[in-house]
Amino acid sequence: MALNASILSGWALPFDLMLDFFRKKKIVISPNSWRDVMGDAHNTAFTVAQVTAADVLLDIQNSLLEMMEAGETIKTWKNNLRPILQEKGWLPGTAPEGRKPLPGYRLNNIATTNISSANNAGRWKQQQKMANRRPYLQYVNPDDESTTDLCRWLSGKVYNADDAIWGKNYPPNHFQCRSTVRSLREKDMTRRGLKVSTKKPPMKPEEGFEHDPSTAWVPDLEKYPGPLGKQLTEKLKENPYD
Repeated sequence: MALNASILSGWALPFDLMLDFFRKKKIVISPNSWRDVMGDAHNTAFTVAQVTAADVLLDIQNSLLEMMEAGETIKTWKNNLRPILQEKGWLPGTAPEGRKPLPGYRLNNIATTNISSANNAGRWKQQQKMANRRPYLQYVNPDDESTTDLCRWLSGKVYNADDAIWGKNYPPNHFQCRSTVRSLREKDMTRRGLKVSTKKPPMKPEEGFEHDPSTAWVPDLEKYPGPLGKQLTEKLKENPYD
């Protein structure tokens, strides 16, 4: 089964691994901003900036999963989600004072970032399984209007599959990032005249995107004092983050 190419044109998706990654994401409440869930947390946590109502987070997460499973476009996803957000007061014009609403551009960021994260997490898992046969990874950047200096610098470069660079620079590396990584065999390298790079990028990913695709997120329960911390500890015993 293939994901509708109109969702994000140009991405080759390992569909089952992508959906498996997204299904395993746990809801994390982010009361102030997306920075509350940073780095490796993006691998297992689902959060939307300043969306503090758990039911709305769940609505968004479930609708994204349904979109991926059905192969719908982001436009269709937004049209289906807007009545729900409007009813619950999360759209411009319906949000109460003090609540940051979810206009179209934020919904685009939510969709593209989560699709990119799920897609690339699936690709990473697949590439590690094939590393003995395809030991090289090449950064592929579409060089569109959302391309950053980092993605443009990495574009086309090849590194060993076990190079430490992938621990900090495996895509996505910013909002609206559409970069991917392809695996290569020895004969691919020879045929295309490619060489393994050892250069490290002079710039970093955008804040919150500097994460290792191979690691899982472990919550810091010390941030939650008193009864709340105890409650979360007991909850995680029932449903651990794995």
